[in-house]
Amino acid sequence: MNISIYLYEESKNSFRMFLESHINLKNIVNDPYLFMSLENGCNQKLGLNVEIGFLKNVLQLAETCCLNAGTALGFDPLEENSQKDIQATIETNVYGLIYMTQAVLPKMKERDSGDIINMGSISGKRSHGFGNAGSKFAIEGITESLRKELLSTKIRVVLVRPGAVKSEFTLVRSYGNAEFSNAYYSGFEPLIPQDVAECVVFVAARPTNVVVSEIEILPNAQADAQSLRIENSDYMKTLAEIYKKK
Repeated sequence: MNISIYLYEESKNSFRMFLESHINLKNIVNDPYLFMSLENGCNQKLGLNVEIGFLKNVLQLAETCCLNAGTALGFDPLEENSQKDIQATIETNVYGLIYMTQAVLPKMKERDSGDIINMGSISGKRSHGFGNAGSKFAIEGITESLRKELLSTKIRVVLVRPGAVKSEFTLVRSYGNAEFSNAYYSGFEPLIPQDVAECVVFVAARPTNVVVSEIEILPNAQADAQSLRIENSDYMKTLAEIYKKK
């Protein structure tokens, strides 16, 4: 099995490290060219298309494509979000996923096999009031529509919904505020990227007649996008104070 990973900022290093290790252990073909990070220019349609065009031959080899598109910028309400940040989030999370899907689908349809694994979020089911949720709701609709479009084929379409994962995501979202990012995960025990990667490998390794169409992964301290068991009573106050320092 060739696994093509399309990674943006979210968990790109630790997620990839686990997958490469796991694939080697399972004796799955591991072509290093199938692991790619399109972080440079991923928020620009032209730049993204150039990257895809350059890697077109590689993309056509992909039997499993995990679209780990994930970014968000800031915690401001919609009316205060900058156009630049909104555009970056939508272009990364939605357009990037669409363009990559278009790049890998033709050969998958020729082979009548393959996996499209989209990285959504629990905030795509229930918004927690921030800009990232809108793009994740879009991924829900895109994934469901694609699954129906490909029903005449044997291509599997999977949606993964992680909850709170300790990764580079919050560091990016807080504009590089390491103090805030560390504090964000201090009030509970979050998932780690390996937890999510293990689930991706699991669904991809099922027999071809088995489709794990959706999988939701939460830390024990989380019930949904808005419900967390926080151990520190001053958690929200502390976060707000740190974030204001930016």
